[in-house]
Amino acid sequence: MKRFSQIVAITVFLSAFANAEDVQRFNVQSNDTVVGIISEKELSRVIFDNDSIKQIYSIGGELYYEIADKDLYVKPAVNKPINFFVDTEKGNTYKFIVTPKDIPAVQVFIKNRSVTQKDQGSKYGGELIFRKKLSKILSASMSDDETVDFKKKSVNGRISKDGWVSKYLDSKWEGEGLIALKYYVGNLSNQPQYLNRSDYLHNQETIAVYLSDEELAPKAEGVLIIVRREQ
Repeated sequence: MKRFSQIVAITVFLSAFANAEDVQRFNVQSNDTVVGIISEKELSRVIFDNDSIKQIYSIGGELYYEIADKDLYVKPAVNKPINFFVDTEKGNTYKFIVTPKDIPAVQVFIKNRSVTQKDQGSKYGGELIFRKKLSKILSASMSDDETVDFKKKSVNGRISKDGWVSKYLDSKWEGEGLIALKYYVGNLSNQPQYLNRSDYLHNQETIAVYLSDEELAPKAEGVLIIVRREQ
């Protein structure tokens, strides 16, 4: 999950909170600045309406992030305001200034009225619908948010050990023809260790693998989610 990129008159939009900081909504134009709040300790989700992320630019060591379809999942690596830029597939660029705060997972909705929705009747419609389902089940399992579309099943998981890795099955999520298995993986060694997504793609039914951290510090723990088609 850890990715770092080294690297205009700006109108600042403050978020319109939906009665709480955990949901923030912005109406923007290209080159605008989004000023918001993200969770200090948990993943926060940034959703782009009718657009997809092309590239993230951030200062190395400040931000952990993962792109899942058109959604962005972020977690701060430092406890201070963080600046980063997002380029989208439809040619828009946004600057983000986010401040970590000790609150639960946050969802940030970005809407650009100049961006029109793709024709769902096109040959890409089926793929877009599938990607949306995949993004939703990842979001639900990562934030532990049981929705109408996805149901969580508790699992009497056992801790398994393979070399330096421990793995514990926490829960199983089902809905819209998909199954997500959420694991906690730990580094049992006294040295930093690296996880590889390809190690979890051996099952032909597996269609996506999410890792909260590809590098685990000694004795540290991360989240692994394996998504499969419902049989």
